[in-house]
Amino acid sequence: MATLLDNLSYSMKIEGYKDFANNIGDNVSVSFKTTEGPDVENSFPTDESTKVSVYTAPQVTFSTYMDPDSFVAGDTVRVSCSPTPDDDHRCDFVPRLDFYNKKLVIHPRGKWPEDTKIEVTIRGAFDNGSSIHGAYAYLQGGCGTQGPGIRDEGKLTQGGTAPYYNCGEYSDDRVFLKNDHQFSFTTRGNLDNASSGLVLHYTLDNNTLDHSDADGSFQDLDNTSLASVEGRDNESHGAYLFNSSGFLDLPVGSIPSGSFSICLWSYNGNYPSTKSTLFSMGSSGVGSSLSLGYTSSGKPFIDYGNDSLITLNVNYGILKWTHLCLIRNNNLLNFYADGGNVLSSDNLSLSLGATSFRIGQKFDGTNVWNGRIDDFKLYDRSLESDEVFDLYFEESRNLEGFFPLAGDAKDHSGNNRDGTSGRFTSSSGWDGTSGNALQFDNTTNDDIEVPLLSSLHTPDFTLISWGFPETTATNRTKYKPLLSTAKMEKHSMSSLGGFEASEFNTCTWSSKTEDNVTLSSEDGFSRSAGGGLTNLTTSLSGNLDTGHGIKINSIKNNKDNSTYSNSFESVRFGSVYLVHKVDDSKIKFIDPSNLNASELSNVSYQSLEIGFQVCDNVKISLLGNAENINITLADAEGQKTGSFQGWFLEHHRSDKEDGLHYQRYREFHTDNSSNKFDCYDTYLLKPEDHCPAITNLDDETTKRDTVDYKAWQQLAVRGDGQDLSLFRNAEIQASTTSRNTNLRYHDNLTIGAINSDYQYKGRIDDVRLYSRPLTDREIKTLYAVVDIHAPVPGDSGKLIFSGNTLSWSKAFDDINDNSSLKYRVVKNTEDRIQVVETAMRNGVVLCNWDNCSGLSLQNLNESAFYNVLVKDNAGNINSYQKIKKN
Repeated sequence: MATLLDNLSYSMKIEGYKDFANNIGDNVSVSFKTTEGPDVENSFPTDESTKVSVYTAPQVTFSTYMDPDSFVAGDTVRVSCSPTPDDDHRCDFVPRLDFYNKKLVIHPRGKWPEDTKIEVTIRGAFDNGSSIHGAYAYLQGGCGTQGPGIRDEGKLTQGGTAPYYNCGEYSDDRVFLKNDHQFSFTTRGNLDNASSGLVLHYTLDNNTLDHSDADGSFQDLDNTSLASVEGRDNESHGAYLFNSSGFLDLPVGSIPSGSFSICLWSYNGNYPSTKSTLFSMGSSGVGSSLSLGYTSSGKPFIDYGNDSLITLNVNYGILKWTHLCLIRNNNLLNFYADGGNVLSSDNLSLSLGATSFRIGQKFDGTNVWNGRIDDFKLYDRSLESDEVFDLYFEESRNLEGFFPLAGDAKDHSGNNRDGTSGRFTSSSGWDGTSGNALQFDNTTNDDIEVPLLSSLHTPDFTLISWGFPETTATNRTKYKPLLSTAKMEKHSMSSLGGFEASEFNTCTWSSKTEDNVTLSSEDGFSRSAGGGLTNLTTSLSGNLDTGHGIKINSIKNNKDNSTYSNSFESVRFGSVYLVHKVDDSKIKFIDPSNLNASELSNVSYQSLEIGFQVCDNVKISLLGNAENINITLADAEGQKTGSFQGWFLEHHRSDKEDGLHYQRYREFHTDNSSNKFDCYDTYLLKPEDHCPAITNLDDETTKRDTVDYKAWQQLAVRGDGQDLSLFRNAEIQASTTSRNTNLRYHDNLTIGAINSDYQYKGRIDDVRLYSRPLTDREIKTLYAVVDIHAPVPGDSGKLIFSGNTLSWSKAFDDINDNSSLKYRVVKNTEDRIQVVETAMRNGVVLCNWDNCSGLSLQNLNESAFYNVLVKDNAGNINSYQKIKKN
């Protein structure tokens, strides 16, 4: 029988047959439809695209939900690089399926080699000699999209709506990808060498030397008035400060006659009363000059002669670094900021004069720049979009902490903020490598405390972490945070000195039995008048009010006559609670141990008989709205308050039965100026609770299946002033533009808990903390590449000369075994080898990667500048601090 085609309807009929007595039976027929086979809907990058970023993660989107285990590197997923890179590992990759988005992401283990053709193949069904392999989906039957159908509970991705969260468990048939899918792209070329078109490069790191001689010579500049200040990477003497008396004149012969790209880093000191110019070139007259700067309101402008301006309606702010690129391609002008294109103009006619080329003011001496400039580059060609991004992207800029969690909590940012924990349990990381993550087991013993000090005391930040949740928590107060910074000083009645009035302990309690009482999380205890009964509060006591005492001794459920004598829900029988009177028919309980509303489930009980005890002759003052827990306690000594402050990021809460998976980011603090408990209970950190000190990013129930249970996902949160965004796997899930920026932060970061409470259960990997808002594409890049962090030089990168012997301390890496790191030693008679880029370009190699053994080099007799570079297996390179030997 021939194989049936997929996604087609068939009818089969068995015609009537005769028995030996010639009796003819009825015809039998059946209709059915074959399962639709998976297909590729699209792939990224576009097939045969060129000049692609080396940080690109190829992606393939399928027409249906695929099985994660069907994507195996080197078998069903294949990647080839042409030409073959010199480093063995530069074409390695990790395939990961983002199940709910039907997307396969091919994560390069390091950035792709430059100017290389990358060919990706996803295999359909093929026989490897022993079995059928290929990318496949399981038959889902009527379950539709609920779950990938993996029957191994240890790997099962939970999701969907009950009872189908295990959908596919009994479907053994696999449906393979129809055909092989293949596409390719070519990465961009080198941006630093002689063939890149880089004709001028002024690093401005305490010198005005040209660091590129691609035009045949170095065009060094004279500096007589500029002060050296901290640069964009917080390096001392890493940039120059420009003001009314400072500028740099570049060689006029460097002004390009055709296409060009000018890129630099700028730091705006303030908004002047007039325009301020970063650089200008040409001569007077429309179309004869070109200037880039800022208006008095802080908006970038391009002046192409005689104040003929193109002004952008955007403000990049003051006291922050911004990367700017102005690119000309004939009459097309493109302007980039922080790696992204923000302006294109295709009707600009330029004929630049050769009168002046100046950094720091307009060529006529006006519109001076008041701020810093770092790393000025001029290319004699127009850069492509991905080239500009790769030029901008610097993974370690403002990286306050980086914790790979590969068996320990060492900080690999270079800031020496190592974390401490009572126990480290290693596990496989998000890239599948054994020992590259830590296991957290819902205990206080494995929480990690990191001393951040004031490094994240800023409204501008980015927090990133990979997580693998391994438990569910149906109670909405049982948060499971990946990261937190929180300080909570809780107060109970016993810790408030004279809070408990002596009369309270000697109160005469009156017993009341009330029938037909409703109990719910929303209304508390309630009963309206009717059916011969008065409303609840009147029946309990005509004087009952907020602040009185109340107890419960017994409950009977009239629905099934079940009785309770010790506790019911979270209410403890015989314990004293404070009354919060909502209205005449409703009361809620305030737990005096923590001043939180008593937590109840979502179950509503319609008819209860409750034995109460009431104390209405002693009243405790609860100032504020108890409904929102904005409470101030008052006694004879005055007002009492506690304090709390911080934030937490979680993705762990999962109600498996309802198919709900959550991720959230929350910030909170106490308003001590008004002596209030503002949103003291973290359960109440929600916008609907009217707490102005809170910003909450929570998908609530509007987004289901967004967090994979027992699967890796990367979460990131970005604060940019009043803007706040939450990402999952580099895609924005929620955002707000009205964040309260007057929040205060605790100095310690906790990984896997909040102050040793709410412990995480699962695995955590690659925690990154930035004191700046990363762009969308930067977050996507950190998600895309497995190993993007260069080794950290030992002893802060210091080099030492002892006689003619240069020595250095061993570097350490986040992924590679430190013994596999390779070193290169370079020299130059001039100060042109301070950073990786310039040391690779201008350094004379004294010992290279494969023959530079040990941590020293002898017989260095020449008076020159020396530097050491260190490289890991993924091709990431870092630089030590250059040293001059006299």
